[in-house]
Order: sequence, then C-alpha cells, then structure tokens
Amino acid sequence: MNDIICLVDGNNMFASCELAFRPDLIGKPVVVLSSNDACCIARSYEAKALGIKMAQPYFEVRHFEKTHGLIAFSANFTLYTDISSRIVSILEGFTPHVAPYSIDESFCRFPPLTGMDLLKLGNDIRSTILTQTGIGTGVGISTTKTLAKLANNAAKKFPKTGGVVDLVTDEKRRERLLAVMEINEVWGIGKALNKKLRAMGIITALDLAKFGESAANSQFSVTLARTVSELNGIPALPWEDDIELNDQIIATRSFGEKIFDKETVIASLSYHVSRAVKKLRLQNAVAHSITIHIRTNANSKIDKQYSNSYTCRSSTPINDVVTFTKMAKAGLDEIWRDGFPYAKSGITLNEIESKNHLQEDLFASDDNHDEKKNDMQSVIESINTRYGLGAANVGSAKSGGNWQPKSENRSPNYTTSWADIPTIKAD
Repeated sequence: MNDIICLVDGNNMFASCELAFRPDLIGKPVVVLSSNDACCIARSYEAKALGIKMAQPYFEVRHFEKTHGLIAFSANFTLYTDISSRIVSILEGFTPHVAPYSIDESFCRFPPLTGMDLLKLGNDIRSTILTQTGIGTGVGISTTKTLAKLANNAAKKFPKTGGVVDLVTDEKRRERLLAVMEINEVWGIGKALNKKLRAMGIITALDLAKFGESAANSQFSVTLARTVSELNGIPALPWEDDIELNDQIIATRSFGEKIFDKETVIASLSYHVSRAVKKLRLQNAVAHSITIHIRTNANSKIDKQYSNSYTCRSSTPINDVVTFTKMAKAGLDEIWRDGFPYAKSGITLNEIESKNHLQEDLFASDDNHDEKKNDMQSVIESINTRYGLGAANVGSAKSGGNWQPKSENRSPNYTTSWADIPTIKAD
C-alpha cells in the first residue's frame, strides 16, 4: 500500500494571520495589500463576498471602506513567515516527514498504518493548528500529491466537508470528486494546457484520469502523464526530500517614491540580495551569477524613461551575501545613469544548483575563508529570523535613503519583536 499524503493549507493565510491578532475584526471584510499598498493579495471570506478579486488594484475597491467597513492591511511578511514556520513545527509533531510547498501549504507523509482513522487525523491537525496559532486550515488526504491537492481544494470549496477530505478510505469518493472538479482545478494544468484539453473534450479531472498515461505522454508530455498517473492514485511525483530547485530566484520591489541617488538604489539592491540569498541557502544551493535590474516608471507620461540590466558571474558558484552584494554594486556601476527618476530595482540569482551535487574546484585554495563567510552568513540569518528581515544586513543595505515601498497600514510584528507583543491592562 502507498504512503498517505496530506496537504495542509492555511485558509486566506495572510488575512487570517492579521485576524488572529485582531479578533475585533472577525466577520468584517479584510484585505492584505501588495508592495506600495497597490493590489489586494489576500482577502477574508467577507471581502470575497463583496466581489473583490485577487490582485485587484486597491483604488478600485477603496470605496468599500465607507460603504461596508472594509479594512486594509499592508503586507507583513515577517509575521506571515513566522506563523508559517510555527505551523510547520506543529505538523512535525504529527510526522517527521513534512515538506513545505509554499508559505501557506505543506505536504505531510504518513506510513499506511492499518485501521488508521484518516478523518480523525485531519481534524486533529486542523484543531491543533487553530488552537496554537489561530489559523484555520483545510486538509486534503490521498495517496498522491496531486490528489491530496485536489482533495484540499474540495475541503475549502465545499463547507459540508468540515475542512477535511479523505480520498483513501472510500475509493468511490475519489471518482465522485474527480467528476465534479474541472481540469483547471488540477495541480499543474495551466491556461494553455487547459484550453487544449477542453478542445479535445477533456473537461473534468475524471476525464483526464481516463485519458490515460500513455496518451498523455505521446500527445503532450511526460509531465502531464505523471499528472494522469497521480489522478489514478499512482504516485509519480518525488517526495520533497530531494527538492527540485528553481532555475532562478528573483527579488524585486517598487520604490515608495521616485529615487534619483545611486546610494539609495544600492541600499535597495543589498536588501534584495539578502532576501534572495536566504532562499538560496534554505535550499542548500548555490548560484553562478547575479543579474541586477533598474527601471523608471514605464506608465508615467511625464518622467524620462530608462531601463537596463547587467549580469555578473562568479568564478565559482556561491551563496554568500557579501560577495553577491559586491557583484550587485559592480553591476549597477555598469548601467547607472544620473538624472532619471528610478521607480524599481531588483536582482535575479541564476544557474542555481544543489550543493549536494556540486563539483568541487580542485585548484581552490585550502583555507578557512569560506568557513568564516559561512559563519557570518549564519549569524545574519539567525538575527533576521528572530527580529525580521533587514534587522541585520551588509553595510550598504543601510547606507541609502528611504526607498522602501509604502506600507501605511502594516501590523506589528507580534511574534518576532518584543516591542510589538500585545499588552493587556487589568483594572
């Protein structure tokens, strides 16, 4: 028998993190806004009921503040990331095999124990997370990751499920679910593929499952063939112990105001490098090169326009924030032009590979320089994990002016800052 796979997903994760510390807002429409408070990137159920769409510009829905009491929060990723890590720790209390997929989703793997009450397991996971973090979750249970993902969608889509859908105990339930789920709801089916499959009469997930692995492989790709296999309950995707690395890691952000001086742009690039290198090291990976990007506001009809990028390559692959920051500054020197009102900067780490599979340089000097850089990087990461990203950086990240995006309604860092811990006064 195959292992049991659970997908645990936070409900409206960012909005739920805010409401966990603002219970007075429960039942009210709440949205979380993107960089510069521009777009809605998370919505409470009440906000969705108003018709507010994902990624909808906030100025289009701001009138709901007066008519329906809409509350908007600026995104607080320090808070959301910490809550996410707490949820992962809770899941590790149920099984040592936990693979975070995103900030609000994690796969869990359990051995196929005889007589295992999977519905009770799912409800125990939900209630423990809710009690300890205040975050509601959905749990999808099956024998493959694709089916667990689909079961999780159903747990959220159909209230009568109580937030848990088990596709293992009752085999017929899997077929019934596949019959009501359209192919665009299947993990990995994008818009282009969705259109092609529908043109062939493949409308539901059950249609796709019956299409067959061989036909999917010959007419489309091995990737779709794996999806078909998984929909039929046959595992075809690897467990995340050997995580598939991203080809690139991108960190970019619009400025809160027009920036004309170079030092401020350097500060923003240094911050982006810190974010990207942290992700790189979490994957135990290294990168061969870094590309830096700067541009003005392409939508402005009055500003002078300029956009450019430059790639710097390291002689050996690295995951060192100091070296990448130096490379970013050198790249900026190549493309910087005075007199332009810069609106955005960013960096991309390229040619990423796992350190586990890295070919060592036979001619590298044998000293402890890399070990010292590793130690310093670990100290920086530990400080930023405890106090929030940006608490510790290389010097250039602090040298520029105010480039950070607008975040007028950001909540306190309740879980990572002593100064922000809520206080209760009793008479």
